[in-house]
Amino acid sequence: MKSAVIVTIYKRYNYIAQALSSLLNQTIVPEQVIITTDNVEFVKGLPLIKGFQNYNIIEAGYASIGKKIAAAIDYLNNDIDIVFFLEDDDMFKSDKIEYIKRIFEKNDDIVMIHNHQQYIDIIGNKIENFYAKSLDERQPHEDMVINSNNILSIYRHYSNIHHNTSSMGIRKNVLIKYKSFIEGIDNIPDLALFFISLLEGNILHVSRRLTFFRVGSGITSFGKFSSYNDFVEFQHKTICKANRDLKDYYNILKLVKNCNNCRRVVEILIINLEKYLYIYNNYFNCTYKVKLPSYGNFLFKFIKYLLISQMNISEFSFSLIAITMPLLFGKRRTPQFLLIRHYKNIQNNNI
Repeated sequence: MKSAVIVTIYKRYNYIAQALSSLLNQTIVPEQVIITTDNVEFVKGLPLIKGFQNYNIIEAGYASIGKKIAAAIDYLNNDIDIVFFLEDDDMFKSDKIEYIKRIFEKNDDIVMIHNHQQYIDIIGNKIENFYAKSLDERQPHEDMVINSNNILSIYRHYSNIHHNTSSMGIRKNVLIKYKSFIEGIDNIPDLALFFISLLEGNILHVSRRLTFFRVGSGITSFGKFSSYNDFVEFQHKTICKANRDLKDYYNILKLVKNCNNCRRVVEILIINLEKYLYIYNNYFNCTYKVKLPSYGNFLFKFIKYLLISQMNISEFSFSLIAITMPLLFGKRRTPQFLLIRHYKNIQNNNI
């Protein structure tokens, strides 16, 4: 089987050489590398780019990751079987492509393979902070087959089962089939790729850590805060990103409407993010904001989910309190109070 790697680069150039080097150092080098970037001349000027025998560089001066992937799909060679993804600040372990290809070759029923990650800081050293531990604990530490029948039960235990596009390998024919859908995904391609794979067959999660995932390099990466103002600015960026994420969730929900368990997982993701934005969208200004349900619509959803056991009584109570707080204490005072409380909790726990 032959493989290609789609590398996505956007306004982040510090780690590109390391990312591309990790491809050149593979025990089995990919047959094709496609790089989407907002800075073509920079990539062309990298000395190591000449180390790839078959590569394409696509100009992509936009933020949408799904649109970048869709553009790269058009450049895939006809003989490619498996496609990997590599974000500009991540790296592959040296045997990743060989290890994943061997599994695909022996298992025709596997549509996607998702691997666990090794977490590193911006320098490249192993890291075990609060955020990294959270990502680690919310993914299985054993190999596991995931499909449309068991995704709901697995997600309840491992809510980051889809984490990190750089940890995914997928059959090319699936990408081609869903290219138009992928093109409409703005900010969360990992979740989108995960669900199109579930619609087509089985996903294998492998516990082996085959990807280096860099913590702290993104604009919304969780890290140390030197002041409360820095923390608030971080939350501002997070809220604006969350609005774009929710738009993607709505699109994914339409895609999986006929897959009962898939739909229920996406509905959980949506209701949690809607509650979050219901509180904070009145406090922060963002270029784009989704239209959120009214208080009455939220209440109807909560009761419905409680009755069909999509929420337990404690989740129902917490959700009800969350949407009621702005009515009782004010739309600006409530998020301000919660921000201060969250910041103090971070400081007290040295997160």
